[in-house]
Amino acid sequence: ETRRFIPVERFVIHPFYTDFQDQRYRRLRFDIALGQLAETINPNEVQPAILGEEARIGEALFIASWPRGSGPRPRQRRCFVIDGVIPAVVTLGCRVRGGESGAPLFRLVDGGAELVAIINSRAAQQDQDVALAADIRLRIRPLLDALEKTP
Repeated sequence: ETRRFIPVERFVIHPFYTDFQDQRYRRLRFDIALGQLAETINPNEVQPAILGEEARIGEALFIASWPRGSGPRPRQRRCFVIDGVIPAVVTLGCRVRGGESGAPLFRLVDGGAELVAIINSRAAQQDQDVALAADIRLRIRPLLDALEKTP
């Protein structure tokens, strides 16, 4: 197994992220960034992720993460989307650890997986540990637009 590290040339945070400086939970909806690599990856090496529709309450999504101290292999597990208390934030009924922010959430579909959301926080809801995430499909266009405008 050959590994190659490609630096990020530039990145942007969601333009709405700074609009909610004093409103932590509203801000979570936009706690997402996009980076552009310094070089193009050969499509024969890595398949691009397909963007899925918004997460739905009751469905199982899969987390692939590399929490602190986990080693070279990702921690993979299934989490269910639950009804959350923060509007427009995906709430998962599972515990995440420090270092899992930025982990992708995938939906398994025929022929592969769709990228649905990105973990951005951990919290508790009615004494249950939960993970919070931002939907990708809802957030990607402003990120792509901002990246195009960034020198």
